[in-house]
Amino acid sequence: MLEAYGIGERVGWLEVNLQALLALPHGGRPYHQVSRYPSSDIDLAFEVDEGTPASAVRACLVAAAGGLL
Repeated sequence: MLEAYGIGERVGWLEVNLQALLALPHGGRPYHQVSRYPSSDIDLAFEVDEGTPASAVRACLVAAAGGLL
């Protein structure tokens, strides 16, 4: 069968009875929605004058950090 479809690698096959699987007790664990936002290893906060535009803060960070951003 693999040769007929030109498959030269090992293949695994699995059939799951979804009704039987969903009927099993799940231990009462509630569903937690996965965050749509990527995680961050670092969080920075800056205190600047109210009149300072965000673009100026960004430009300063880019100039200082360069390729690290």
